[in-house]
Amino acid sequence: MEAFRIKVGTWFNLPKLERNDFMELMRSGIYYKSGSGFMVREVADMAGAKRVLEKVLTKPVYVGFNCAICNRETDCSACEYKYYCPVETTGGACICNDCMQKKSLADYLASVKLMMQNLK
Repeated sequence: MEAFRIKVGTWFNLPKLERNDFMELMRSGIYYKSGSGFMVREVADMAGAKRVLEKVLTKPVYVGFNCAICNRETDCSACEYKYYCPVETTGGACICNDCMQKKSLADYLASVKLMMQNLK
């Protein structure tokens, strides 16, 4: 069964939801805007949102992230930390393998700080 793919910070559509499912998504930090659809934001409870989406869609859900430094899409399956990283709680503050090898911790922290300031 093919997974439903969503990316943090990108709009996506869902079929009509039952009221309780919609409310549970909102409580998990999913953002809804009429005319645009739904968006998983960096501050969302990824595990909770994924659980509700998998129940509603009856298929696996893949949540993709962009690198916090270069903004390219990251692939958790290629990450050396995939077995140690609680991806559902990182809030999209991932870093791609290229930046992990070429950039400093200071670059990463500056990018995450800017990301958090933009959420206000």
